[in-house]
Order: sequence, then structure tokens, then C-alpha cells
Amino acid sequence: MSAAADWRAATRIAAPRYDAAALTAWFARVDPTPLIRRGLPMIPAPAWDRGALSTLFGLDNANHCFHVAPHTWAKFHEPQITGGFVHFLNAGDHKQRLARAIAFVKAAATCAGKCPVDIDKFSATSARCVSEENRTDILVELHRGEQRIGASVEAKFGHALTTGQLRKALLHARKSGWAMDRSVLLVVAPRPPGTGGLLGKNKSWRGTSWLALMDELERSMRDMGCDDDEFRRFRRTVWHRAY
Repeated sequence: MSAAADWRAATRIAAPRYDAAALTAWFARVDPTPLIRRGLPMIPAPAWDRGALSTLFGLDNANHCFHVAPHTWAKFHEPQITGGFVHFLNAGDHKQRLARAIAFVKAAATCAGKCPVDIDKFSATSARCVSEENRTDILVELHRGEQRIGASVEAKFGHALTTGQLRKALLHARKSGWAMDRSVLLVVAPRPPGTGGLLGKNKSWRGTSWLALMDELERSMRDMGCDDDEFRRFRRTVWHRAY
């Protein structure tokens, strides 16, 4: 290419400017809003399909908590929610309490990415469910003889993790004799906690959302035969509180 035809000379050519004056003048004479309002209803709206929502949340289950109304007369705080879980996990006879505890641990294990089949193979014969033990929000422990596994849950509703909190809960689980490779350490918040920060520094812990945990709990309880109206209403209230 010769010097006379150097492409760099094109950078000195002034580009034409867009003149919106004509378009502005047209809009001043013709208001397009009525035309748009008349045209929008003519666009066919997709039909509402309840089937997809029902499949997503398992609403074909007659015992799903979405079929009852939440308690809306108060805004419950973290200790009331975690204490409520432990109350209902401990409610009923031995068979019902054990089934609820197993369902909770299975739900937590699924959210933590641990295969829930291991929980079934454990064949627990008893359970212990407590809150605020050694600053652990929810602790569910399954027993089979001298063997122990469990789920340690740190529940959050807008509060941040504090330094040393997760490490202390981990040490408590170890001192309790849990088989840590089959146990679950889970942080639950309205939005899934990120993998950075304190959660990233505590590699044994996993994070999940209340939506994921509550959805898995509904699924794991479905065939356990351990539900009742008050527990369903409590779970629906937790959904309402978190979202």
C-alpha cells in the first residue's frame, strides 16, 4: 500500500452525526403510546402452566407445607426458628422423632452435596436433636449403637458469620464422636453463601439457601409418615420468613 493510500488517513475523516430532529418532530405530532397500548393486548400471552411449578416443588404431595397458610402474626428471629425446628424434630413418639431426624439429615446432606443414600444405609436406631449447643444453631445426631453421624446447621437470617464460629462448631462435632466423612456441616441463609470469606476458610462447611433446604426437607419427609399439621404450618412459616 502506498503512502498516499495509507489507511490511517481515514481517522481524520469526520463521521456524520445522527440527527434526531426529524424523528423528534414526528413524535411531537404523533404520540405512539395509544398505538402501543392497542397493540400489546394483541400479543398472545403464554398459557399459565401450573404443572411446571407443581413438579418443581412437588405440590402433588398432599402433605406439602405449601397447602397450608403460614403464621403471619409475628416476625420470628433466628433462635425462634432454630428452636422451632428442634421442637418439632423432638415431637411425637420414638418412631416419629427418628423419622423426622433422618429426613432432616438427608435434606442437609443433599444440600451439602453428600449422597443421601449413605444416611439410609446408616440405619439409625435413635436420634438426638438440640439447638444452641456449644453455639451450634441446630444439631441433629443419629445413633446406631456406638456409631454417630449428624448434621450441624448454622442458620442465618441476615446476620453474618463471626470469626471462629464455624471452627468451634466443627470441633464440637468431632468431640461428639461423629463419623465426619458421613456427617454434614451446613450454613443456611436466604441466599446461598458464597465460597469466599469465612466459609471459604472453613473447608469442611458447605453453604445453601433456605429455599434449597426446605425443598429437600419436603421431599425427604414425603414418604416417612412422620408429618402433622402443626409441623407443616411451621415449615410454611419458615418459607414465609426467608422469602
